Amino acid sequence: MFIKSYRIQCKVMFSSKEFYAAFLGVFAFACIAFVYEMILSWSLDVLHLKDANQIVCFSFSSGIWSYFTIIYPIVLVVPFAMSYLDDYENRMIDIYTSFTSKGCYIISKLVAAFSANIIVFGVPLFVNLILCNTFFPHNYNTWLGEYQTGNYYRNLLGTNIIYTTKYPRIPFMQLYLNSTFLYNLFYIIIFSLVSGLLGMLIMSISFIIRRRACLFALSFVIVQGLRFLDNYLLSRAMMGDYCYTNVDILSYITPSMTHGQSPFLGGAFVLVIIMVVVLLTHNMIKRDLIDIQ
Repeated sequence: MFIKSYRIQCKVMFSSKEFYAAFLGVFAFACIAFVYEMILSWSLDVLHLKDANQIVCFSFSSGIWSYFTIIYPIVLVVPFAMSYLDDYENRMIDIYTSFTSKGCYIISKLVAAFSANIIVFGVPLFVNLILCNTFFPHNYNTWLGEYQTGNYYRNLLGTNIIYTTKYPRIPFMQLYLNSTFLYNLFYIIIFSLVSGLLGMLIMSISFIIRRRACLFALSFVIVQGLRFLDNYLLSRAMMGDYCYTNVDILSYITPSMTHGQSPFLGGAFVLVIIMVVVLLTHNMIKRDLIDIQ
């Protein structure tokens, strides 16, 4: 019953203009970022070119990644996170629940929203990763300093930072040292999965807040609010009166090379999202069908 309901929701997803608009938007970003790096590198000597895995579009070193992070909270909502509101406004819920249970309908809707964001973000970023590794050299020319020199390792270990933190090393450093390609691929998976969870979170909130503008605003506040808070905490730490812990969610799900990332805080953030989704979904399933029409 769940599989049938999920297939129906996937058909609805793949027939929606919002899904394709979001996918093409992210795909265009990935291609433009690649072309941008090609243009910057066109006149450079091959010895000065950065390593292929240093200039992927979802890295801190990308020239246009900072612009994408501004619209990222909006793109999160577009693919399928508001499809429940579409069903509610078009009075389609009673039709869907006529051949399946209310619980299967709600859960399949959430899983489809999760899948939509994985596709929208994961596929374009993977294409960018392949393009960069195909057309750029693998010369270990990194932003961290000359490969295997003292400054290179100091940047990795965080022994040269000017603020105090309990987590000076970059996350997953061993994976980075073994293979920068696998390191970036790993972050694509993490980025896509967390984006999927955030899509589920927004949809579960739409069960109780049925205003589209509020959902867009809430997504923006969650992501950008944490970035603003992180900048404030970092400035406090650099003044010497705070032990810094990174609270920017985007730093945890991209190869940002930022220090102060707590594995406990990252795990807690994901756990909170899952708990909120479960609680709101459980509450929604318990309602009478009349209450949601």
